Amino acid sequence: MQDRQQWLISLITDAVASNPVNLMGEAFGDERIFDKPVVKFASGADEVFKKFKTPEACSEQHWLPIEAFTKFFPEEAGCPEEELTIINWVLP
Repeated sequence: MQDRQQWLISLITDAVASNPVNLMGEAFGDERIFDKPVVKFASGADEVFKKFKTPEACSEQHWLPIEAFTKFFPEEAGCPEEELTIINWVLP
C-alpha cells in the first residue's frame, strides 16, 4: 500500500510541477502559482467523515465516502467502507 501511496503522491506532485498553467507568466519570471501539493490519505471508515453530516459542520446532505462510492459504483454495493481510501490534496 505504501508503494501505491508514494506513486500517487509523485504523480500529483509531478503533474502540478510540470503543468504550464501553474506558472505566473513572463512578467513574474515564470514563478509558480502553487507550491508542492500536500497529499494525505484517509480510511473511508474514518469517523471524521460522519462529523461532516452534522448541521454544525456541513449538512446531512453531505455524502459519506461509502455513500458516494455506492452511488457511482452501484455494482459494488456492499463494499466495506474500511476498504475505501480517500485521497486528499491541497495546493498551497
